Amino acid sequence: MLQQFDYDPGPGFIDYACGTRAYDGHRGVDFGLATDGDMQRNVPVIAAAAGRVLRVREGETDGLALAKGLGVVPEGRDCGNGVILEHGGGWQTIYCHMARGSVAVREGQTITAGQPLGAIGMSGRAEFAHLHFGVLHKNRRYDPFLPTGPAPNTCGSSQTLSTPEAAAALRYSALDLVATGISDARPVMADIVSGRQSALADRNAEAFFGWILAWNTKQGDVVSIDVRDPSGASIISDRRIVERGRRRQFRFAGARPQGQWRSGRYTVTATIQRSGPQPITRQISRTVNLR
Repeated sequence: MLQQFDYDPGPGFIDYACGTRAYDGHRGVDFGLATDGDMQRNVPVIAAAAGRVLRVREGETDGLALAKGLGVVPEGRDCGNGVILEHGGGWQTIYCHMARGSVAVREGQTITAGQPLGAIGMSGRAEFAHLHFGVLHKNRRYDPFLPTGPAPNTCGSSQTLSTPEAAAALRYSALDLVATGISDARPVMADIVSGRQSALADRNAEAFFGWILAWNTKQGDVVSIDVRDPSGASIISDRRIVERGRRRQFRFAGARPQGQWRSGRYTVTATIQRSGPQPITRQISRTVNLR
């Protein structure tokens, strides 16, 4: 998950766990793909519960807001390609920003829980590939992770509209490390998030780079990148403190060879650490073979 429901009544924002995985006025939950290039995998959007299709929109362009700015999104089309289901008793769910051409249901159709509705995209008011999921009851928006709203001076919740299995899979995380990699070309964030970044390939490359992509970093987080060659020796060891938190944090570090790069297995390990009353450490590795 990328962004949660905002509970702050003022200009600030706070999520149900008293964290900052939200933005001002956000009245839903965003489920983001690791990179926009993952849209090519046609990640399905499925119905959260059985119901009937109330409304459908299709034909909106993916990536319009990213390419030309949020201001170019037509009025009333913020959701992009989307579906609204009604479930009886005044309950509705809404699914936004689906990929153009992927919507697989029609108005009036009866839907079962788990039935595919379309695929995650970047249509409407979306600057990254994600699904915006909303829950409404009699036109009032609810947080599916805390449907009764927050109690005073409490954080987190044992209440949820999800099944126990879904609740476990969607367990709250204050920080996500979503991707790392090795490249023989200087990494560019636009290429990383679009899936266009080239992979490690050329033994004669002038430099190798390790990179990291994370969500919801905070000032003071420590980002480390370690790249090891086929012998296990560290060729890149970089440690930096985040000066400004971001929804999407991208960092990279590089090294030049002493002669030609060795053939074999190269491994990049990315780590993010956050201090505090409940310290957080996130770590992922990726291995690439160079022939």
